[in-house]
Amino acid sequence: SKFRFYSWVAYAFTLVGFLAVTFTAFSHRKYPMFNIPVMTCALVYCALQFIFGGIIVMCLNGLSTALVVVAEIALFAVYLLLTVVLLMFRAGAREQDNYQSEKVGRLRKLKIELDAVAALVPDAALRDRISRLAEKAGRSDPMSDPRLEELEDRIESNVRMLREDAEEQELERVAERLGKIERMLDERNARCIAMK
Repeated sequence: SKFRFYSWVAYAFTLVGFLAVTFTAFSHRKYPMFNIPVMTCALVYCALQFIFGGIIVMCLNGLSTALVVVAEIALFAVYLLLTVVLLMFRAGAREQDNYQSEKVGRLRKLKIELDAVAALVPDAALRDRISRLAEKAGRSDPMSDPRLEELEDRIESNVRMLREDAEEQELERVAERLGKIERMLDERNARCIAMK
C-alpha cells in the first residue's frame, strides 16, 4: 500500500541517519576541531530524520508518497552538502598540518647538520658562530612559503658544502661559507615575516 511504501522510505532514511552517526563516531580523529562539527551535523540529521521519518511519517496516514520522498531526499541532500563542506575543511587542515610538519623537520635537520659541522671545527670562534647559527635555524619560523623553496634549497646546499669544508679543515672557506649561510638565513626569515 501507499502507507507501507512511504513508511519503508522513511525507515530507510532513518537508518541512513543512524549509520551516518555511527560512521562519523569511528572515523579519523586526528583533527577533532573539524571532526566534532561533522559529528554534530550527523547527530542533527539523525535527530531530524528520526522525528520526521520515525514519528511523523509512521504515525500519520494518507500522506503523499511523492511529498515524503522529496522531503527525505531534500533533508539528506542538505546533510550531505554540509558534511562535504566540513570534510573539505578537514582535508585542508590535514594538508596544512603535513606542510608545517615537513618545514619543522627541515629546520630541525638543518640545526642537527650545523651542530655536527661545529663539532668538526677546531677553531673556537668559528665553532661558536656555527653553534649560534644552528640555534637561529632551530628558532626560525617553520611556517614558510612556497616562494622561499629555492632560497631554502640553497641554504641546505651551502650547509652540505660547509660540512665538506669543515671535514677538509679548510677554515677560511668555512668562515666565508658560514657568512653566506648567515646572510641567506637572515634573508629567509625576513622574507618569511614579510609574506605573512
